[in-house]
Amino acid sequence: MSMSSEQSPPTGRPLAPFHSALVATDATRAADGALRVAAGLAARDGTVITTVSTVEPAPYPQPVADLALAPTLLPPAEEEGQAARRHSILVQHEQLGLPAPSDLVVVSSVPLSAILFQAAHRKVDLVIMGLGRHAAVDRLFGSETALRAVREAERPVLAVPGTMEGLPRHAVVGMDFDESGLSAARMAARLVGPNGRLTLVHVDPLAEPLPAMLANLPPHALDRLNDAFARQLAQLDLPETLQVDTLSIAGVVGKELVLCAEGVGADVVVVGRHERGLFERLVLGSATTRVVRTATCAVMVVPREG
Repeated sequence: MSMSSEQSPPTGRPLAPFHSALVATDATRAADGALRVAAGLAARDGTVITTVSTVEPAPYPQPVADLALAPTLLPPAEEEGQAARRHSILVQHEQLGLPAPSDLVVVSSVPLSAILFQAAHRKVDLVIMGLGRHAAVDRLFGSETALRAVREAERPVLAVPGTMEGLPRHAVVGMDFDESGLSAARMAARLVGPNGRLTLVHVDPLAEPLPAMLANLPPHALDRLNDAFARQLAQLDLPETLQVDTLSIAGVVGKELVLCAEGVGADVVVVGRHERGLFERLVLGSATTRVVRTATCAVMVVPREG
């Protein structure tokens, strides 16, 4: 069951730029796409980029491991590891044709812990990281690490395939006609920019897909969906230069969002992170998990505003 239409949003207010972002890299090809996206934001929005990387901490005896050591007290092997990583990151930027990072943080830490700490400490607008498919061998970049990040981060997280060449221009946005969907759509609009495209997708997780010959919605149902989308667009107040179309589908939420992105050629799927009842967390949480684990394009997960 599907319904698709193009909407004409009202002349809206300008999109807020990303003032600051954190990008994680392990100096491998898995991080190339994340670095390109970060560079694109810096060029388009003037975004201040913090680049973060981690190396393996040196093993300490337990009493010492519980202490926070000053950088001057780091073991020589750990200092050498951090210096080597800094050099590798500079080489990575040079090979990608990107400017050297102006704010580079290399620490000895568990990767995800360092990323989340730096993002919260610096109050960035966005966390950008790689979206690999080999979590068993990739300590920093893998779908399971990305999944943990989107579940735990207080900021929006954009997980990017290493092959991504630049900023997304077309986003598929999961919409549930609630504040979570609005937050996702607003962030998606900021990401693709005023000349980009949004496909707002509502997936009914309880309805059974109908045979093609019965797939046409009754007029009153179609009207209700159009009204719901119209109300959401009015609340979003998007620029008129942003192309927006809508789609309603019945099926498994995560699966349908990924298939939709592939079908329309979108380069990012954006979903909101829900903080609701147990049933909604089970259904929609599994949807986010499926999107992160199976999407071949970038994935952004947005915490609910406020």
